[in-house]
Amino acid sequence: MFFLEKDQKVYEIRGVKVGGQPGVNPTVLIGSVFYEGHKVVIDGKTGEFDRKKTETLMNDAEGLSDKYGNPFMLDVIGPSGIAFEEYISFVSEMTDAPFLIDGVTEEARIAAVNYVSEVGLHERVIFNSINQNTNPSEIDVLKRSKVKSAIIFTYNLRNPTIEGRLSLIKGGTEKSLLYVSEESGIEKILIDTCVLDPPDLGPATRAILLVKSEFGYPAGCGSGNAIDLWGKLKELDKTTCKMCIGSGLAFPASLGADFLLFGPIEHAKYVFPVCAMFNSYVAYAIKQYGLKPAKSHPLYRIF
Repeated sequence: MFFLEKDQKVYEIRGVKVGGQPGVNPTVLIGSVFYEGHKVVIDGKTGEFDRKKTETLMNDAEGLSDKYGNPFMLDVIGPSGIAFEEYISFVSEMTDAPFLIDGVTEEARIAAVNYVSEVGLHERVIFNSINQNTNPSEIDVLKRSKVKSAIIFTYNLRNPTIEGRLSLIKGGTEKSLLYVSEESGIEKILIDTCVLDPPDLGPATRAILLVKSEFGYPAGCGSGNAIDLWGKLKELDKTTCKMCIGSGLAFPASLGADFLLFGPIEHAKYVFPVCAMFNSYVAYAIKQYGLKPAKSHPLYRIF
């Protein structure tokens, strides 16, 4: 069920391994900070935020990572170049974890790419993302920058099916996103199979397995989108709601997801324990076929 015939690429980004046969390396969990509506943000235009509260949230998430064994990254969301500089400077000082550049606009992303290249943080950065709507100007900036890691986002407006997502990777009449990424100078490619609505986490998870089976690249998705868009979840009692958040966020880990963007960093307390459990089940299964989970795997921490 879990062993894939295709050779699997494994990338190391600032000490964090992403990719490989399901069960060998644990799922990397990525929490978002400074997102729209995040209570720590005081002024999104200038990048002013509550540093103490943000540091607490980051420390809590890293503590969960140490406890359960799933590596941790940050998804840094910025509305402008000015805000990005403030956010990135703080994050780079408070943690050694890799982080994503997730700009609200093209201008913000370009400013962030230039900034991390100038200050020497490029090796810790993953650009989020290269997609159908990425403009040539952004590709050109990436090509001239020192950033070498990026996420391919397989959102296909014309064909939002599983096959539609895969077609963006395969290419055809248009350049494939793999080609565009390599053209941008990207050497470490992660593929996000795109979650469009709450039940779409099922197709997105299926697409993860197909991406790994056919192309061998590390694959994952923004499982947090499925929870954020699930309006009726708020109608449930608190205990049921927390159970659904945890299992929903971590569900793709049960089928080999290499990374998950689980949404607000506040959700870390729900996703880490469940993801560690799912990862351990997969790891124990592959051990019986001669594969060895990484020494830091959750399997050796929670059982």
